[in-house]
Amino acid sequence: MHTFVIPMADGNDLLTVLVSVKNDTDLSFNRLFGDAADDKVVGFDTEYSLEPKFSRDLNAHVIEKRIALVKLCTKCRCILFRLDKDNIDYVHLLKKLSALLANKDIVFVGVRKRDDLAKLRNDYGLEISNFVELSELVVSVLGKPVLGTYGARELASYLKVLRNFDQLAG
Repeated sequence: MHTFVIPMADGNDLLTVLVSVKNDTDLSFNRLFGDAADDKVVGFDTEYSLEPKFSRDLNAHVIEKRIALVKLCTKCRCILFRLDKDNIDYVHLLKKLSALLANKDIVFVGVRKRDDLAKLRNDYGLEISNFVELSELVVSVLGKPVLGTYGARELASYLKVLRNFDQLAG
């Protein structure tokens, strides 16, 4: 298990863990379930890798985009899971991840993740039972369709500016 401590703007530290072996997998899921029992909200994100796929025509190479990493974050920790088929613990990881994502008592949140959710379902058989797409929520609440094109960082910056403006006006 590789652990990093990241200082946050609010003065708290965020513990970030890259899970690498089976014992770490079980411990990490136990911690996530424990955190989610208190808060009920888990941030969801993914990272992709590009893998070459070779065809019978040696001159034609295809690059396949696949989800290589799932990031799940609570208010006190982020846990990174590699979806690596070479991982000796791959099947165990997918079972644990499937159980967590299927938990209807936990709200998973993310920004512009609809394609990632479809790819997780199609490539790994993983589905999130209770997901809130924050970009769609913000567009719905604020009535500004352009916000649906923002990534997480841009959306957070916009909302921070909006909050600061409201505090100055109020």
